[in-house]
Amino acid sequence: SKAGVMPCPRSRRRAPSKRGARVRIDRFEGIDRESPLPITLVQAIAANDAMDYAVRKAVELGVTAIAPVIMARSAPLPAGDRAERRRQHWQQIAIAACEQSGRNAVPPVAAPCTLQTWIADWHGSAFMCVPEAAAACSTLAQPSGPVAVVVGPEGGITADEIKYLQKSGVQALRLGPRTLRTETAAVVAVALMQALWGDLK
Repeated sequence: SKAGVMPCPRSRRRAPSKRGARVRIDRFEGIDRESPLPITLVQAIAANDAMDYAVRKAVELGVTAIAPVIMARSAPLPAGDRAERRRQHWQQIAIAACEQSGRNAVPPVAAPCTLQTWIADWHGSAFMCVPEAAAACSTLAQPSGPVAVVVGPEGGITADEIKYLQKSGVQALRLGPRTLRTETAAVVAVALMQALWGDLK
Protein backbone atom coordinates (compact mmCIF):
# COMPACT_ATOMS: atom_id res chain seq x y z
CA SER A 1 0.00 0.00 0.00
CA LYS A 2 1.10 3.61 -0.57
CA ALA A 3 1.61 6.05 2.30
CA GLY A 4 0.36 3.52 4.80
CA VAL A 5 -3.07 3.21 3.18
CA MET A 6 -4.46 -0.29 3.42
CA PRO A 7 -6.19 -1.55 0.29
CA CYS A 8 -9.85 -2.29 0.62
CA PRO A 9 -10.36 -6.07 0.38
CA ARG A 10 -12.80 -7.15 -2.28
CA SER A 11 -14.77 -9.06 0.31
CA ARG A 12 -15.51 -5.82 2.18
CA ARG A 13 -16.53 -3.73 -0.79
CA ARG A 14 -20.20 -2.87 -0.79
CA ALA A 15 -22.37 -1.86 -3.69
CA PRO A 16 -24.87 0.94 -3.09
CA SER A 17 -28.47 -0.11 -2.78
CA LYS A 18 -31.82 1.62 -2.51
CA ARG A 19 -31.50 1.48 1.25
CA GLY A 20 -28.12 3.20 1.38
CA ALA A 21 -24.40 2.56 1.00
CA ARG A 22 -21.42 1.74 3.17
CA VAL A 23 -18.10 3.53 2.94
CA ARG A 24 -14.82 2.73 4.65
CA ILE A 25 -12.45 5.66 5.34
CA ASP A 26 -8.84 4.56 4.85
CA ARG A 27 -7.13 7.85 5.65
CA PHE A 28 -7.75 11.51 6.46
CA GLU A 29 -5.81 14.38 4.93
CA GLY A 30 -6.20 17.46 7.08
CA ILE A 31 -6.27 20.79 5.21
CA ASP A 32 -6.24 23.93 7.31
CA ARG A 33 -7.76 26.96 5.60
CA GLU A 34 -8.38 29.01 8.75
CA SER A 35 -6.71 32.40 9.05
CA PRO A 36 -4.07 32.99 11.75
CA LEU A 37 -5.83 36.32 12.42
CA PRO A 38 -9.04 35.92 14.45
CA ILE A 39 -11.45 38.52 13.05
CA THR A 40 -14.97 39.17 14.32
CA LEU A 41 -17.27 41.10 12.00
CA VAL A 42 -19.52 43.29 14.14
CA GLN A 43 -22.19 44.08 11.57
CA ALA A 44 -25.01 46.49 12.28
CA ILE A 45 -28.22 44.81 11.18
CA ALA A 46 -28.94 45.81 7.60
CA ALA A 47 -31.69 45.11 5.07
CA ASN A 48 -32.02 41.45 4.12
CA ASP A 49 -29.95 41.35 0.92
CA ALA A 50 -27.19 43.59 2.32
CA MET A 51 -26.93 41.58 5.54
CA ASP A 52 -26.85 38.27 3.67
CA TYR A 53 -24.10 39.58 1.38
CA ALA A 54 -21.98 40.87 4.26
CA VAL A 55 -22.22 37.55 6.12
CA ARG A 56 -21.51 35.45 3.03
CA LYS A 57 -18.47 37.40 1.83
CA ALA A 58 -16.99 37.90 5.30
CA VAL A 59 -17.09 34.13 5.85
CA GLU A 60 -15.45 33.52 2.47
CA LEU A 61 -12.71 35.94 3.49
CA GLY A 62 -12.06 34.06 6.71
CA VAL A 63 -13.75 35.80 9.64
CA THR A 64 -13.83 33.82 12.87
CA ALA A 65 -17.22 35.03 14.09
CA ILE A 66 -20.07 37.35 13.19
CA ALA A 67 -21.83 39.54 15.75
CA PRO A 68 -25.01 41.23 14.48
CA VAL A 69 -25.60 44.38 16.53
CA ILE A 70 -28.49 46.79 16.96
CA MET A 71 -27.53 50.40 16.33
CA ALA A 72 -29.50 53.64 16.06
CA ARG A 73 -29.93 53.36 12.28
CA SER A 74 -30.11 49.57 11.99
CA ALA A 75 -32.78 47.88 9.92
CA PRO A 76 -35.72 46.67 12.04
CA LEU A 77 -35.24 43.32 13.76
CA PRO A 78 -38.29 41.14 14.41
CA ALA A 79 -38.97 40.18 18.01
CA GLY A 80 -38.96 36.77 19.67
CA ASP A 81 -38.86 33.64 17.55
CA ARG A 82 -38.67 35.63 14.32
CA ALA A 83 -35.40 37.21 15.46
CA GLU A 84 -33.99 33.76 16.16
CA ARG A 85 -35.08 32.61 12.72
CA ARG A 86 -33.16 35.52 11.22
CA ARG A 87 -30.06 34.47 13.14
CA GLN A 88 -30.49 30.88 11.97
CA HIS A 89 -30.84 32.15 8.40
CA TRP A 90 -27.51 34.01 8.69
CA GLN A 91 -25.93 30.93 10.21
CA GLN A 92 -27.05 28.85 7.23
CA ILE A 93 -25.50 31.43 4.92
CA ALA A 94 -22.25 31.08 6.86
CA ILE A 95 -22.38 27.29 6.52
CA ALA A 96 -22.96 27.54 2.75
CA ALA A 97 -20.09 30.03 2.41
CA CYS A 98 -17.80 27.61 4.25
CA GLU A 99 -18.77 24.81 1.91
CA GLN A 100 -18.14 26.99 -1.13
CA SER A 101 -14.74 28.25 0.09
CA GLY A 102 -13.52 24.97 1.57
CA ARG A 103 -13.20 26.22 5.13
CA ASN A 104 -12.68 23.83 8.03
CA ALA A 105 -14.59 25.70 10.74
CA VAL A 106 -17.96 27.41 10.56
CA PRO A 107 -17.95 30.89 12.14
CA PRO A 108 -20.76 31.21 14.69
CA VAL A 109 -23.34 33.93 14.15
CA ALA A 110 -24.21 35.33 17.56
CA ALA A 111 -27.68 36.32 18.67
CA PRO A 112 -28.31 40.00 17.82
CA CYS A 113 -27.54 42.33 20.71
CA THR A 114 -27.09 46.02 21.41
CA LEU A 115 -23.80 47.74 20.76
CA GLN A 116 -23.37 48.24 24.51
CA THR A 117 -23.81 44.52 25.21
CA TRP A 118 -21.26 43.59 22.59
CA ILE A 119 -18.70 46.10 23.93
CA ALA A 120 -19.10 44.74 27.46
CA ASP A 121 -18.34 41.20 26.28
CA TRP A 122 -15.49 41.94 23.86
CA HIS A 123 -11.82 41.43 24.73
CA GLY A 124 -9.33 42.39 22.05
CA SER A 125 -8.54 45.12 19.54
CA ALA A 126 -11.47 46.80 17.81
CA PHE A 127 -11.88 49.17 14.89
CA MET A 128 -14.89 50.90 13.38
CA CYS A 129 -15.35 51.97 9.78
CA VAL A 130 -15.86 55.74 9.63
CA PRO A 131 -15.47 57.57 6.27
CA GLU A 132 -13.98 60.71 7.84
CA ALA A 133 -11.52 58.90 10.15
CA ALA A 134 -7.88 60.01 10.09
CA ALA A 135 -6.31 56.54 10.37
CA ALA A 136 -6.05 54.11 7.48
CA CYS A 137 -5.61 50.38 7.88
CA SER A 138 -2.10 50.49 6.43
CA THR A 139 -0.94 52.92 9.14
CA LEU A 140 -1.90 50.67 12.05
CA ALA A 141 0.39 48.36 13.96
CA GLN A 142 -0.47 44.67 13.76
CA PRO A 143 -2.73 43.65 16.66
CA SER A 144 -1.41 40.96 18.95
CA GLY A 145 -4.70 39.15 19.53
CA PRO A 146 -8.29 38.94 18.30
CA VAL A 147 -9.56 41.78 16.12
CA ALA A 148 -13.10 43.11 15.71
CA VAL A 149 -14.26 45.42 12.95
CA VAL A 150 -17.48 47.37 13.53
CA VAL A 151 -19.45 48.19 10.39
CA GLY A 152 -22.36 50.59 10.69
CA PRO A 153 -25.82 50.24 9.16
CA GLU A 154 -26.98 51.69 5.87
CA GLY A 155 -27.46 55.12 7.45
CA GLY A 156 -24.02 55.08 9.04
CA ILE A 157 -22.80 55.16 12.63
CA THR A 158 -24.20 58.17 14.51
CA ALA A 159 -21.96 60.79 16.12
CA ASP A 160 -23.05 59.63 19.59
CA GLU A 161 -22.20 56.03 18.75
CA ILE A 162 -18.80 57.06 17.43
CA LYS A 163 -18.06 58.91 20.68
CA TYR A 164 -19.24 55.94 22.73
CA LEU A 165 -17.11 53.49 20.76
CA GLN A 166 -14.04 55.71 20.97
CA LYS A 167 -14.45 56.00 24.75
CA SER A 168 -14.64 52.21 24.83
CA GLY A 169 -11.29 51.90 23.03
CA VAL A 170 -12.56 51.30 19.50
CA GLN A 171 -10.39 53.08 16.92
CA ALA A 172 -11.94 54.83 13.93
CA LEU A 173 -10.69 53.61 10.57
CA ARG A 174 -11.26 54.92 7.06
CA LEU A 175 -11.53 52.70 4.00
CA GLY A 176 -10.38 55.11 1.31
CA PRO A 177 -11.83 58.36 -0.03
CA ARG A 178 -15.24 57.01 -1.03
CA THR A 179 -18.30 56.33 1.11
CA LEU A 180 -19.09 52.62 0.87
CA ARG A 181 -22.33 50.73 1.32
CA THR A 182 -22.48 48.75 4.55
CA GLU A 183 -22.01 45.37 2.86
CA THR A 184 -19.13 46.72 0.77
CA ALA A 185 -17.44 48.22 3.84
CA ALA A 186 -17.60 44.85 5.60
CA VAL A 187 -15.89 43.10 2.70
CA VAL A 188 -13.23 45.78 2.23
CA ALA A 189 -12.38 45.99 5.94
CA VAL A 190 -11.99 42.25 6.35
CA ALA A 191 -10.00 41.92 3.11
CA LEU A 192 -7.62 44.71 4.13
CA MET A 193 -6.99 43.18 7.54
CA GLN A 194 -6.42 39.76 6.05
CA ALA A 195 -4.02 41.21 3.48
CA LEU A 196 -2.03 43.14 6.09
CA TRP A 197 -2.12 40.79 9.08
CA GLY A 198 -3.74 37.52 8.01
CA ASP A 199 -3.33 35.04 5.18
CA LEU A 200 -4.59 36.97 2.14
CA LYS A 201 -1.09 37.41 0.74
